[in-house]
Amino acid sequence: MKTLSERFWSKVNKQGPTMPHMKTCCWTWLGCTALGYGQIWLDGKMKRAHRVAWFLIFGKYPEPYGLHHCDNSLCVRPSHVYEGTLLDNGADRTRSGHSCQGSKNTLAKLTEAKVVLIRELYTAGKGTQRALAKRFGVSQRAVLFLLQRKTWRHV
Repeated sequence: MKTLSERFWSKVNKQGPTMPHMKTCCWTWLGCTALGYGQIWLDGKMKRAHRVAWFLIFGKYPEPYGLHHCDNSLCVRPSHVYEGTLLDNGADRTRSGHSCQGSKNTLAKLTEAKVVLIRELYTAGKGTQRALAKRFGVSQRAVLFLLQRKTWRHV
């Protein structure tokens, strides 16, 4: 019977792609995937493959999370993974352009151009929050939040 290490590494291609900002190639997971991440059955649970790779090398799981320097969710190369928080993960997602921010979000009713226009109209006194909300098909609260930069901060 194969050990965990043998079973795990037999599902890894160590000649994966090299990301533009990395000097070493990714080790790509070839086994089962879910939600874009490698998965392996371990101790009666599905575990993310990059976390198991970290465990196999360092003897512990990355805490609280294992994040990817390479932005490749199928990469299990331990040197491409680092420990980080949810806040770190969000910042990394935004930095790499992987977030569904602004008009990339399929539920967005506005575009970046419309947000700029709403802010310009409001600042120039050419509409109340309520009137602008009606004109652009959003709630008054949505206009308030974009004016306060609680939403659409990237614009």
